[in-house]
Amino acid sequence: LRLQTYEWADSQTVASAEVAFAGKDISGLVLTLPARASGLRGTVVDPAGKPVADARVVASRDYGVAAKESQRYSSEMSTASTADDGTFVLEKLRVGRYRVTAWSSNGAMRGQVDGLEIDAAPRITLTPLGSIRGRVTLDGAPVTRYEVSCGDAGGQQVASRDGSFQLPYVKAGSYT
Repeated sequence: LRLQTYEWADSQTVASAEVAFAGKDISGLVLTLPARASGLRGTVVDPAGKPVADARVVASRDYGVAAKESQRYSSEMSTASTADDGTFVLEKLRVGRYRVTAWSSNGAMRGQVDGLEIDAAPRITLTPLGSIRGRVTLDGAPVTRYEVSCGDAGGQQVASRDGSFQLPYVKAGSYT
């Protein structure tokens, strides 16, 4: 037995199931397929509460704290851009919890809300991001090749004659 359901607008398979029964009576069998929900609608604002147009918004499925951190947020996602009034719609999401992250169009501000359920209406406030700059030396001489990393800011391989580096778009906080 093979069952598939489709969203007809784009013929995308929404859910499918295959069951083998080796001659058994399956007259009482009930198949339950995951529901497709409407999505998330919300607003992105700046620190002063004003709507942010053209922000990028991404919802990633949250599989919970029991999942390994590298697997907690899946590639099952939806993306959108905000309208002039800061509103967005993330569509074609299955029932579950999501992390919703928004960035200003120039990447200088970011906001995030975790644990959102389908049909939630989040208000995401963007906060300014900074940068970390520095210079690496050893016994007073510049180190010309190294790797530098910093929490959410990620990392980078550095090749610099004077040992300098810059990590852009860093969330405010203390780093070691």
